[in-house]
Amino acid sequence: MSELLRKRFPQTEVKDLTPILDELRSVKTPREIALIRRASQLAGLGLIEAMKSTRPGVYEYQLDAAARYVFLVNGARLDGYRSITASGTDTINNMHYFRNNAQLKSGDLVLMDYAPDYKYYTSDVTRMFPANGKFSPRQREMYGIYVKLYQAILTSIGPGPVAPRRAEVFKKMTAIMASFPFTDEKIKAAAARFVAGYERPGTSWGHGVGMEVHDVAGDRDGVMRAGMVFTIEPALTIPEERVYIRLEDPIVITATGMEHLSAGLPMEIDDVERAMKEPGLADLWKGTLPALEKKGR
Repeated sequence: MSELLRKRFPQTEVKDLTPILDELRSVKTPREIALIRRASQLAGLGLIEAMKSTRPGVYEYQLDAAARYVFLVNGARLDGYRSITASGTDTINNMHYFRNNAQLKSGDLVLMDYAPDYKYYTSDVTRMFPANGKFSPRQREMYGIYVKLYQAILTSIGPGPVAPRRAEVFKKMTAIMASFPFTDEKIKAAAARFVAGYERPGTSWGHGVGMEVHDVAGDRDGVMRAGMVFTIEPALTIPEERVYIRLEDPIVITATGMEHLSAGLPMEIDDVERAMKEPGLADLWKGTLPALEKKGR
């Protein structure tokens, strides 16, 4: 297109406005933040509904359907992106798994990464939960240390340079590691690798979110400014076992700190298990479709 313009209008200077537009998109207006906040709230409600509908024997796409129903009845325009609803090690380890056709088995962990399109803005939220409603002892240990380390990040985010805040995260994580009652050496080693990633300075927390689920971030200089919206989604893995833990939450930077846009969505083990005890949309339909008879034809 730019070459065509130069050919037809040789006297006109053609410039690429992408850097200017990217800079404008990197800091959201109050109205944009309100739309992303609503998309985040609906994402949380949808994920809770999926948790409540989770049990062995249910298919991944049925959890997708439960969340999507919540999105649509609350004014969303379908999906912000195709859902990642993954159960068991084979699917969870594929970060952009989209088939959503596996049947949940007792003992599986389920990862759901899903958010709606709300008035042309989206969010990006992920939770993990046990298919049978109860974390196993080993799952409790791995998920438990992950949540503590994850919360060390959440409580450190704010405006200004990222590097010193990441250094503070590393100190918090080191203290958590020293006091956590590990019983599994592989989990301890995985957690140590996770923490080591924050020993390096770093200039970013995650990816931007807005009109796109991976939106313009605007933190290329390592400085967070009020109005920037992004998600954190660090992963803790045991590669040889294909074991993987990942949560994701959207954050907006404010003048004095940050707003956690998906706050209230269950994260702690007890809260997740409590939510899963409630009946969900999958419990509403118990019958079978009657045969359709052609009468008088």
